[in-house]
Amino acid sequence: MKHQFSAKNLYAFVLLGFFLVQPGLSNAQELMHPYESAADTVASSATSTAESTSLSTTGTGPALLLLVDKDTTGTTALTNALSAAGFAVTRRPAPEYTWDATNPPLADFDCVVHLNGNTWLAPLPVAAQTALVDFVRNGGGFMGSQWNGYERAQNRQIDMNDLVLQLWPGPRNCGTCTQDWIIETGQEGHPVLVGVPSQFTFSADGHSDGQQVTFDVDPSIVLMRSNYGGPAVLAREFADGRVVNFAHADNYLGVGRALQDLNIQKLYTNAASWTCIRRTIGGAGFAPPLDQVAVTVRQNRVLPLKAKLVEEGLPITDTDIVAPPVIEVVFSPSTPPSDPVDVTDDALIAGLGTEGNQFVFTGESKWQFNLKTKNYAAPGTYSVRMRSGDPAEYRIDPEPTVIFVVKE
Repeated sequence: MKHQFSAKNLYAFVLLGFFLVQPGLSNAQELMHPYESAADTVASSATSTAESTSLSTTGTGPALLLLVDKDTTGTTALTNALSAAGFAVTRRPAPEYTWDATNPPLADFDCVVHLNGNTWLAPLPVAAQTALVDFVRNGGGFMGSQWNGYERAQNRQIDMNDLVLQLWPGPRNCGTCTQDWIIETGQEGHPVLVGVPSQFTFSADGHSDGQQVTFDVDPSIVLMRSNYGGPAVLAREFADGRVVNFAHADNYLGVGRALQDLNIQKLYTNAASWTCIRRTIGGAGFAPPLDQVAVTVRQNRVLPLKAKLVEEGLPITDTDIVAPPVIEVVFSPSTPPSDPVDVTDDALIAGLGTEGNQFVFTGESKWQFNLKTKNYAAPGTYSVRMRSGDPAEYRIDPEPTVIFVVKE
C-alpha cells in the first residue's frame, strides 16, 4: 500500500526528525524541549498570519508593549496583572514573529514584554530584532523568556543577542513540568525580586535554565536559579536601558500555565517597574537610629522611620511627587541576625504611630513613618522597606530598608 504525503506533512516529518536526532545528542537528550511532538501544529503556525489584526490597550501608566506568541488564558492573566500594577498594556496580537517594528512602532512605548514559548520555529524579522536592541540601548526596557535562548543557539534569531541573557539547553530542560526557583544569595534586595518568596514552585509550560551569556561590557547578573542550578531569572543594564530574562517558556504548545502563577506574575510586574520607569529617585537610607542592618525594640514602642529622597542632588518634597512613598513590611520566620541593635531608647512611645501606610513629608526635608511594633508580634524578622507610592510615576533606588527583629 502506497503512502501519500502532503507537502505540509513532509515538512513536519523533516522537522521532527531534525529535532529528535540532532548530531551530538545522547539518548538521554533526544526529547529535549522544544521538540516537535506536535510538528503539524507548529509547522503550520510558522506560516500563519496574526490571529487578530487589532491592538488593544488595558490600564494606564507607563506604556508597555506585549508581543504575544499565543492567545491563552495565561496571556490574559499576565495582561491583567501588568495593567493592575500600573501599566498601560498594549497587547499586540499573536503570533509575535509577524511584528516588524512598525505595527506598532516602539516610539510609543517605554518597555516590551516578548513571549516566545509557542512560536520558536519562526524568528522575529531582522528589522524587529535590531529595533528592539536600539530601543533598549536608548533607554527602553525589554523582558524576554525561552525559547529566545533556543533560537539563538540554533542560529535562528541572532540579531538581538544583546537582549538574550541565557542559552539553551540547561540542566533543567522540560515541558509541562513542575519547577522550583530560588533567589540567588546576595540578590535578595534587587527590585525585580521585591515581594517574591526566597523559593517557590510553579507549573512551567516549558523550561530551560540555559547557560548565562558572557558579555564583555554591561554584564548580566543571575537573580534566581532553578533547583537544578541553572539561571532562572537574569537582569542586565545595557547601555541606557534594562533587560530581564526568564528561563520558562510561556505558552509552550499553547497552554499558558506559568503566566497564571502569582509569583511569576509578580516577577513580571517587578521587572516591568525596573525596566519601564525612567524617573528614578534616590533613597539615602533610613536616618539614625534605624541606619543599622537589623534592630530590635521592646514591645509597644514605635519605630521612627525617616529617609531623605533625592533627585539630581535636590531633596524630593511633597510638591515634587503626586503619590507619597509607602511602607512595606514583609515577615520571615527565619532565624534573625545574631546581634540586632536595641533602639528602644530612641523609639517613640505608644500612641504616636502613623495610621495607614503612607510616609509624610516633614520640615526636616525627610519623609517619616512611625511604625507601630505592637502590630508585629510573631517571632522572626520583618523586612521594612520604603517603596514608591506609584510605580507608574517613579521608583526609588536604592529603597531604604531595615530589618526589624522580634525575639521569642
